[in-house]
Amino acid sequence: MTSTPPTAVDPGTVSRWAAALRASALVGTSRRAAGVLPSGLAPADHASLLDQAALLDVLGRAGATPTAGEPVAPAPANRLPEAPAAAVQLLTLLLRQSPLTAGARDAQLDRWLERCAAAGYGLPADLLPEVVAMARQRRAMRAALARVWDARGRWYAEMFAPYLLLDAPDDADEVAPPDPHAAVRAAVAASWEHATAKERVRLLEAMLAGLSIADEPFLEEVLDDRAKTVRALAARLLTQLPDSRLAQRMGRRLTPLIRVTKRLLRDPLLAVDPPTSIDDAAARDGLDKDGGNGQPVAWLRAIIAGAPLSTWTEATGLPPEKIVKQLAGDQTVTTALLSVVGLRRDTVWAAALTASSGRGDLVHLLPPEQQTRWMIDTLRSAPANPLPFLRAAREAPQPWPTALATAVADRIARSADGDPFLLGFDERLQSGFGPEVAAHLDRLNPPEDHARARRILAIVRQNTAFARSIDDAFPPRRNP
Repeated sequence: MTSTPPTAVDPGTVSRWAAALRASALVGTSRRAAGVLPSGLAPADHASLLDQAALLDVLGRAGATPTAGEPVAPAPANRLPEAPAAAVQLLTLLLRQSPLTAGARDAQLDRWLERCAAAGYGLPADLLPEVVAMARQRRAMRAALARVWDARGRWYAEMFAPYLLLDAPDDADEVAPPDPHAAVRAAVAASWEHATAKERVRLLEAMLAGLSIADEPFLEEVLDDRAKTVRALAARLLTQLPDSRLAQRMGRRLTPLIRVTKRLLRDPLLAVDPPTSIDDAAARDGLDKDGGNGQPVAWLRAIIAGAPLSTWTEATGLPPEKIVKQLAGDQTVTTALLSVVGLRRDTVWAAALTASSGRGDLVHLLPPEQQTRWMIDTLRSAPANPLPFLRAAREAPQPWPTALATAVADRIARSADGDPFLLGFDERLQSGFGPEVAAHLDRLNPPEDHARARRILAIVRQNTAFARSIDDAFPPRRNP
């Protein structure tokens, strides 16, 4: 059997054919034909656009020159003992064939990582890629993962998912650097000059986690960027830094808008007036000069969002609880304060706004005892609108305290199918129960016609049983 020797093809001809093929693919064959296949590359019947595109891909792959890479360092040995076999079996079940809903699976995976770290064990190496793959999508689990992935897990993350290391301290005993965000800021600055506006927005978004006052000089310069979207994002980031120069400027703009009417032997009356105009300096700080009749209200919201909370107490001489009580009727101001207090995570203002508004937006910022008390009181008052409680319960750390979990279970058991409480009781909330309430759950028996309540309680029982299995799978390690 004889073979036909390959036919030499002029490289210039191939380059021109490739350019014409790409142009045809871009505008469509109805506007530009795919072109003529260079002689000798393939049979003439391979003339369609897709055939030629496939051929071009093969030529590109076959013509690539392999390069010598650096050898990969072998994985180091782990220092922690591997998790017990029963625990590994449960983790495998969660990863590959979970019997739980997606939300419950995530909650139990977090519990598994926490119990593993508390008991002093490490993640099994063969499951490491699967757990890392989940951590790529769930930032909330990365810190817990970093406590159990050990030396081999860190080696794996450095090669395949280095961004996970941003949420993982090098060593629990290591002193934190004075400016942990310096590396991120340096990387952003190095790419800034040649980045497009969209790329600059993404670079600023990368600075959000770990944002600190050390980032303020760079962000202050970005307020003069040529792209409006970039300037607006820089202003929003600076509003999260109450000690920034932008925040101080916003505070000076807010002070004259707060109207204080003094009264004899009584607290002064408070009101807030929207600004009637803004100058170029305010526009640089993110206030939009162009707009319709509602623009003054938008300016007021932006000023409140950017000003330090101390501006209110200094301008009025009143504590936060009296300020929010007097301004409770002003929905614009109250809504803006709810937003900024949530962003700044101020517990004193959070307590004042929660007591005044009755809303659950900021309950997660209260001390644990106050959180639990507020949620139980709200639950027992049987409000027609359960959304404030449900919102607060979603933000509360899980599993909930036993008293709260018991009260929630009782509320589920007595709720009919059309109850808005049950309609809003989603997967996140179904994962809030710890194994401590398992016996109480077993005693609950809603009526047969309460199908939704029975179904939710069945899911909750399954979740708590799985949580108990995880706890039992991690016996305390004996000291050597």
